[in-house]
Amino acid sequence: MVPRKQHDVEGILLPDEWTKEFTDLLNSIYKDESNKLGKSFFILGFTYPSEVILAISFMDEKDINALPVTLVVSADLKEGQQAKKLLDTLIDSVGVFFDSYFAGSEGSDYNTTWTSETFKNIEVFYQVSRENILLTLKANELLK
Repeated sequence: MVPRKQHDVEGILLPDEWTKEFTDLLNSIYKDESNKLGKSFFILGFTYPSEVILAISFMDEKDINALPVTLVVSADLKEGQQAKKLLDTLIDSVGVFFDSYFAGSEGSDYNTTWTSETFKNIEVFYQVSRENILLTLKANELLK
């Protein structure tokens, strides 16, 4: 997962308890779809001095090589701004995307270029791909 902005420092991984809570929430909300497709959510998030970025993959639980649907959302973090409020907005935008995806109105158009929309008065950037962020994370760990 490549951040939208260029940074001179490495991103700070969001705490495991936060990503677990968000993962559990998504798996609960979309339980029927997850069970039907044999898939679940995997979330990875980073904060940078000027950006918050989340990657959410809806992926096969048993086959790591199966292509997931991955939504990456990002927003600018301004000096003095509460990161929690920004994260809450990003979470809400993730819900809007997956509601549309499961309703069949999204998902066939994968767009790996950053696109922006205003959501709750915040400019949110997103991209949709088939990237397996779990494999990307493992590859990044190997390359360090």
